[in-house]
Amino acid sequence: MKAGRSNDLVERYVWAVARRLPKDVGADVARELRATIADMVEARGGEEDDVRQVLLELGDPARLADEYRAKPRFLVGPELYPVYVRVLIAVLLVVVPLVLVVTLVAELWDPVEGVPLGVLAGVQAAVQTGVMVAFGVTLVFAVLERAGVTPGGARSPRGGSWDPDSLPPVGEGRQISIAGAVAGLAFLSLLLGWVVWQRSHSVFRVGGEPVPLLDGALWDVWVPALVVIVIAGIAVEVWKAVSGVWTTALVAANVAVNTAFAAFFVALLATQRVVSPAFEAEFEKLSGEEFPGGVVAFAFAAVVVGISVGDSVDCVLAWRRRRRGAALGVGGDSTRAVED
Repeated sequence: MKAGRSNDLVERYVWAVARRLPKDVGADVARELRATIADMVEARGGEEDDVRQVLLELGDPARLADEYRAKPRFLVGPELYPVYVRVLIAVLLVVVPLVLVVTLVAELWDPVEGVPLGVLAGVQAAVQTGVMVAFGVTLVFAVLERAGVTPGGARSPRGGSWDPDSLPPVGEGRQISIAGAVAGLAFLSLLLGWVVWQRSHSVFRVGGEPVPLLDGALWDVWVPALVVIVIAGIAVEVWKAVSGVWTTALVAANVAVNTAFAAFFVALLATQRVVSPAFEAEFEKLSGEEFPGGVVAFAFAAVVVGISVGDSVDCVLAWRRRRRGAALGVGGDSTRAVED
């Protein structure tokens, strides 16, 4: 093994440990760990090939970093916990206030049961949404934790041997921003919540009862299918936030979800009555014109297909740049990269 290769492995290992620690202790741990590795290599004879054996003996950097922590974290595991907290807080800060405002507007538009009960309904909807979002995000993180998905796109072996070649290069950055993943999570959570919410909230009322926008027949097959696709999309968005880089598996999952979304909405809008007849009738009474269902359906389908195709193309191109960077030893998207 060449000296340059062994030094690179040591630096990658040290960085993989230090980046998981608070900044105030990461630098000290890095210096201590370099000295420890050097002593262990020298004790074995000082040969270049001894570096790999020393790193294997030290083990997974995620577990070594956990040993350096003063306060272990147990919610979803020490490696995913920081990303989990950032994603959960960001999604809740977007989704819960929006649900509260929209529900309050709907309840107070024509307060049949009075303003106090309308406000209470808005708060209840916001709290329920927050609980469901927190449960869903936590569940997906727990699944990814047990699947061995770690930041940087690598997979951490569970109960098996750890390989130094899986170390990411020093300073490898993110291709996928957490903000982008959070935006996707917020959109999908709101979409799923709105489908349920619109059954009991509407700007139109007949006999004191809300007139839902979506046709009731869709709940037999189409809405359950949408729920499955949305849940898959939420899982992929959480995966993006955790990984930070485009791996082959993540690209395949992202393209599959995008394809499912596009196919679902095109088939739905082309073959089904989406807007309920009662809603269309109330719309015509209020505006004096027919509800523009055809125009809305075409525009919505075009937007969904456009976003799905664009996102799929973007992720494939980013994945190719990352693999080219790995082959050349330099980074795509201004970072060094490693093979999946």
